[in-house]
Amino acid sequence: NYKTTMAKKIVINLTYSDNALWWSADDKTNWAKVGPKSPVTNVTPDTDIDWIGDDTLDEVNVLPSNDIVIDAPTGSKKDKKAKVKSNCKKGDKCKYDIEVVVAATKEKFTLDPDLNVCDPMKETCPPT
Repeated sequence: NYKTTMAKKIVINLTYSDNALWWSADDKTNWAKVGPKSPVTNVTPDTDIDWIGDDTLDEVNVLPSNDIVIDAPTGSKKDKKAKVKSNCKKGDKCKYDIEVVVAATKEKFTLDPDLNVCDPMKETCPPT
């Protein structure tokens, strides 16, 4: 009987294809469209989050709507990093915007997924 602990680092890979922004949190084998409620990322305090754009994107900006869960991410043009605050509690939420510039067209657009503070290994998280 062993316990698994929540990964303290989450990587969200981003790519642009078929007129949409797609994300993958694994080894880039499963992709889903970015939009409201996608991805809804369940995080625990002190988790590192890394948003990484591939070569289809010129720029990735992550703009949190509040500073309850994370401070504004920092990093290079296509690689933004943030750390979940150690004092946030289960149930805290933060909508955030991902703003990207598409490499091929220089088109800029914004999408708004969610961050929820919740540990799915220990409790039932709100449905995503």
